[in-house]
Amino acid sequence: MSRSPILLPGEGIRFQSLVSASSLKRRPSKLLSITTKKKTKSRMLLLTNTRLICVKIEKGGRVLAIRGEWVFPKVTTGKENSNSEKPKPEKEKERKKGKDSLNQTVLSVDPKGEKEFVVLTVRQTPPLPANSASSCLHQAMKSLSFIADDSALRSKWVSNIQHALDPTTTSSVAA
Repeated sequence: MSRSPILLPGEGIRFQSLVSASSLKRRPSKLLSITTKKKTKSRMLLLTNTRLICVKIEKGGRVLAIRGEWVFPKVTTGKENSNSEKPKPEKEKERKKGKDSLNQTVLSVDPKGEKEFVVLTVRQTPPLPANSASSCLHQAMKSLSFIADDSALRSKWVSNIQHALDPTTTSSVAA
């Protein structure tokens, strides 16, 4: 599967595998206490040195679309310019309008159950105009749920994402 259109210049894949992206189905009524079933879709999850990318693929392995991409917080040394925090994609028109996920930052990852892991992200929206009463950043948190084929693969994903979040950790990272 060719991933060169997905990767940014200087970006490399650290880990990848097929996972099931799950989301809760909407209940017909919030008043009913019906157990919700999870709806799953097979996706390729890619971990690069700067992003976590969820890709829809067809059975032949061809990339159909990027379903989500989330950046990792940069570890700053104090010498870097804070204006260059987020990578800019070459082909802006290929990303969906209204779904600017590059402003979503990965905060944490946690195992859930035997095969599932949850990635917590935060989206920061710019402050309101100067003439408004509030000038602080607004944050929206979101949890993303992925299901690996087995518990060993889930553990590898959790370990690799934790290492990407904190590169100073000494835990072994599976490649």
